[in-house]
Amino acid sequence: MRGLKLFIINLERSGERRERMLEQIRPYARSLDFRFFKAVDAQKDEHLEFSGHFSRVLVYLFKGRDLSKAEKACFASHFSLWRKCAALNEPVFVLEDDVVLKDGFLRGITDIASSGHAYVRLYALFERKIHPLRDGYGLTFEKVSGGQGYYLTPKAAKNFIKKAGRWFCPLDDYLDLFFWHKVPNILHLPYLLELADQGSVIGGRRSGATALHFKIIREIFRIFRFIYKELYLLLHKRKMLRL
Repeated sequence: MRGLKLFIINLERSGERRERMLEQIRPYARSLDFRFFKAVDAQKDEHLEFSGHFSRVLVYLFKGRDLSKAEKACFASHFSLWRKCAALNEPVFVLEDDVVLKDGFLRGITDIASSGHAYVRLYALFERKIHPLRDGYGLTFEKVSGGQGYYLTPKAAKNFIKKAGRWFCPLDDYLDLFFWHKVPNILHLPYLLELADQGSVIGGRRSGATALHFKIIREIFRIFRFIYKELYLLLHKRKMLRL
C-alpha cells in the first residue's frame, strides 16, 4: 500500500497542527504515502481565486444566506484535491488536519483501497440511519456531515467536480447530496477517525440571523430537494443497497 497517497489539508500558518499530524502518521510512514496539501487560506483571500464558482443566488436558495469566507476556502481546498485526484488518475485519501487516527487505521485504509467502492467516508459527525452493506460498510441517505476524511477514486472526484460548477452550500452539505452528484454516501464501520478537540481554521461556520424572506425561500427550496431526493431513491435505492 506504499503507493497509495493520503493528502492532509493543512494551512501553511498552522504549524502546530502540522506537527501533531506528523506525530500521528510517523508509525505509518513505511506503509503509507502521506503528503501535506496546502489549504486555501481565507485570511489571505486565497478563496477569491475560485470566485467563478461562487453563486449568491443558489446559496441563498439552499442556505438562506451567503457562504462565509472560511466555508468558501474549505470548499476550495477540497475541490483542489478532487482536481488533483482526477489529474493523477488514481485513488487518494483526503484528511483534514484536525483529526485523530483511531486504532485499526492502517487495516481499515488497506481494506477500503481494495473494496471496489468509489468513495468511502472515514467519519461522520452525526449518527443517522445507516444501512449495513457487505464487509463492514454502511450506506446512508441522511445528512451526516463530517468531511474530515474520505477515500476518493477518480470516478467519484470527476462526479464531484462536474456538479460543483457553482458552490451553493458548505462542503459537508455538498458531500451529503448523493442524489445531486450521484456518488453514494458510503461509510467505513467503525469509523477510522475522530475529531481532535479544536476548532476548524479553514471551514468555520458563519453565524448570524437570516432574514425572514430568505428563510421562506430556503424552505421552499428544501421541499424541492426533498422531492428530488425521494424520486432519485425510488429509482436507485435498491441498486445502491447492493453495493
